Amino acid sequence: MARKTNKKKPFKLPNNFWRFLFVAVFLFLFLGLPIWNLNNVAVSGAKLLIPEDLISIANLPYGQNIFLVSFSGSTRDLGKLPQLKKVGLHRRLPATVLIQVEEREPYAVAVIGDQSFVIDKDGVLLNSPRALVDVILPEISTLPVVTGLKKEVVENSFYIKQEYTSAIQQTFGSLFKIMNTRKLKLTMAELDDISLLVEDVLQVRLGKAEDLEKKIEYLRVLLAKAGGDFSKIEYIDLRYLNNPAVKFRG
Repeated sequence: MARKTNKKKPFKLPNNFWRFLFVAVFLFLFLGLPIWNLNNVAVSGAKLLIPEDLISIANLPYGQNIFLVSFSGSTRDLGKLPQLKKVGLHRRLPATVLIQVEEREPYAVAVIGDQSFVIDKDGVLLNSPRALVDVILPEISTLPVVTGLKKEVVENSFYIKQEYTSAIQQTFGSLFKIMNTRKLKLTMAELDDISLLVEDVLQVRLGKAEDLEKKIEYLRVLLAKAGGDFSKIEYIDLRYLNNPAVKFRG
């Protein structure tokens, strides 16, 4: 009796494989269309800096497929600008990249040596002569002023030393809470000899850069007792908190 032979069934690829292959080929061809090639770069959040300068520094590869564009180099180079606090790059399909920035905000005018600079709250010089880009400064006449600073207080051409920045923040920050005026002039050639001029009339001696917030609170109390009328007072001496002094005019 003849033996039955087992015939091997022909191998068939599963239907799911063909579906996957079809989708993969379709996506490959679709995403390779020229419509996805980078042809526009936009900038959001720039007020101090010129958008065209930011686009130039980002140096994104126009004509490259937007899904293949790397943002690492652009983010790194833009992040070197001291005027920027945050930088983000985002794809906007089909062919645009958005550069989104958060700039540092002008906080005060700092007279350093014989030059004037606009600084932010962290003591960054927004218009340093070493800046890589042009800076469009807003109206600065309403900003408080810091004078007497020496060139040595600036580090790496852009940053005021932390101890000076801290004294500026504490003084102005406390004053902004108790006064509506921004016409303030803080003189601090040294950290142990700080003085303040309010509205070009009231002189306040603060002395060392210690307990500045407490000293400003003493100033608030003393001004309240004087009815808030600066013209009656020649100066207030707050160098020693246990013995504040007020000299009235006349």
